Amino acid sequence: MIRLKNTVFIIISMLFLGSGVVAQEQHQHGDGNQERRQQNAGGEHQHGQSGRHTPKQRAQIDHMHHQLDDDQKPYKEKEAKALKELNEMTIREDVRLDEVYAKIDELMAAKNQIMRLRYEHLIEMRKILTDEQKVRYDERVLKRSEVN
Repeated sequence: MIRLKNTVFIIISMLFLGSGVVAQEQHQHGDGNQERRQQNAGGEHQHGQSGRHTPKQRAQIDHMHHQLDDDQKPYKEKEAKALKELNEMTIREDVRLDEVYAKIDELMAAKNQIMRLRYEHLIEMRKILTDEQKVRYDERVLKRSEVN
């Protein structure tokens, strides 16, 4: 039983760490968008000027971000529900490891869909950029994978 509890604790710890990475990525994504919207406000949309977005690009980007949020919403709800159920499951005296594994599979399936949508979004976003803008965008994408 102690081994089971240790295994479950390790699994839950890994999931929380993974959730933290996703939350950090979402936080950075949100803050960056707000900052870019503020930078682009007030007619500073000249094409090619410091790689800023044109009004047409800004509208496309806003639409894509809204669509991403809508598309991810059901999976984020499934993720939160599965994590809650997994946590509740682990404190039961009669918990079975196969139930825990099944719930982890459910949780990871939701995370998988969220990540697929996220990277589809990144690729779609890049397609509307000019070559100059792609340089800055690519730098930001690659910077996310840096270990701090």
